[in-house]
Amino acid sequence: MNDNMKKFISCLFEFDLNKFEIKAYKYADNYKPDIIITANGFSRYISIKSGGSNSIHQEHLYSFLNFLHIELNFTENLLNNVKLFHFNDSTYNGSGKIRKSANDFQMNNPTIISEINSSLNKPENARKLIDRLLFKGEYYHLPIVDYIYYGDVEKGLWASREEIMDYLLRINRFSASIHVSLLYYQSLHRNLKYDKYYEYKRYYVQFKWFSLKEDLITINKKRAK
Repeated sequence: MNDNMKKFISCLFEFDLNKFEIKAYKYADNYKPDIIITANGFSRYISIKSGGSNSIHQEHLYSFLNFLHIELNFTENLLNNVKLFHFNDSTYNGSGKIRKSANDFQMNNPTIISEINSSLNKPENARKLIDRLLFKGEYYHLPIVDYIYYGDVEKGLWASREEIMDYLLRINRFSASIHVSLLYYQSLHRNLKYDKYYEYKRYYVQFKWFSLKEDLITINKKRAK
């Protein structure tokens, strides 16, 4: 292993790695962990990120709304406001004839955005959301991500679930966009041009962490002190 991988794997396990065989496996597609690294009978689940898109989560809208209702106690009115933002066609189900952009909704409905953000960013709600978006996903019976790794084999940044949770829960900035901490909500595709090939994407939620690399740099610097 190169020095980068040695440093990373040394963070995953607390024992002398020179005494044990280390193995890595690819996890199943479309789940939060991308690989499993094992040594001395212990396993660590890793989510790998790279590039600049920084998409961290996708989920069907109605599955996400169900989570908001059951786990975060969103009222029917608040859920309807999320639907209004998601579709922005003056309906709760995407059947409207005139579709508009997210920027249009944000500009004309700041009170609705503020109400949604206030609920999403309550500390107890933010913790549950961050866990779902980054570490658990929507399938709670599956293994939970232990570390997020950003980069490639030669060079990378990483942070544990605990480090990331602590970092994100300390941040609640004002934003005209719907967000929880630094994780931003959007429709997977608003399909404003009515392209039949993209229509199904209108019914999916996507979250992005635009400052992922910069925030991991900050976490790594804090750990090094």
